[in-house]
Amino acid sequence: MDVRAYSDPHDLLDLVGPLLRAARVQHTVALTVLDGLCRSPLPAEGVPVLLSLHEGRSVVGAAIRTPPHELISSAVPPGSAGTVLGALAECDPGLPGFTGPVAVVDELVAASGRPVVERRGLRLFELRELVVPGDVPGVARPVAEADVDLVAHRLGEFAAEAGTTLPADPAAVVRQWWSVGAHPVLWVDGGQVVSLAKAGPAVAGMSRVGPVHTPPAHRGHGYGAAATAAATRAALDAGAQDVVLFTDLANPTANRLYPRLGFVPVAEHRQVRLGPRP
Repeated sequence: MDVRAYSDPHDLLDLVGPLLRAARVQHTVALTVLDGLCRSPLPAEGVPVLLSLHEGRSVVGAAIRTPPHELISSAVPPGSAGTVLGALAECDPGLPGFTGPVAVVDELVAASGRPVVERRGLRLFELRELVVPGDVPGVARPVAEADVDLVAHRLGEFAAEAGTTLPADPAAVVRQWWSVGAHPVLWVDGGQVVSLAKAGPAVAGMSRVGPVHTPPAHRGHGYGAAATAAATRAALDAGAQDVVLFTDLANPTANRLYPRLGFVPVAEHRQVRLGPRP
């Protein structure tokens, strides 16, 4: 198997795009990350790692990493872990870990020979038919410029609770949502913003919902479900053919909620950090 590295995400997307789009739900993260890299200037530091995998003349896989995040491994084919890790040893010696379907991550971990720290287990859901919850007080409205500071603050709360990395400039991230065609929605009850949900832009016909955040003081009223349904509807109305989302397996509330909105589980993922070499 041959592994090739790229400095321009457009070159990688041109090559592996058909492979990823053929299973767009499975490769939702790889597709949206590549799309984002193609839309925005590459950072001067933390340059992305962009790899394609080949068998003869056939493109059989891809691996992508945007520092400081783990390697996106959904398109790493079975039996190729050793080859991929060999290539990463040269181009990405600071590789922190892996994220992707459980079987793929298990193979990469075994081939690495290193201990790992489990970050989280994730469940991927795909929408079958949207079920809008009834009897939730309040209304949905799109995020507006006047909401940017509030939404940026809520992103900080979400990141702290979820254990994810907060962008250096969350307000800029919120403004970027509009420029890429995302659908951020607020649920408002009694004049108070009680929940936030965002559906990403349709990439290869697929939109991914996230983040969804309801402050603890407002939970238990269905606001998160209503905001999620509103963001999902906005994505569908804008032309998305598939809508997907991830839940943390350690969050039983979320895993019970989304099936009630018409989402069904399709895969389980594993996110791990590599420990020190033996």
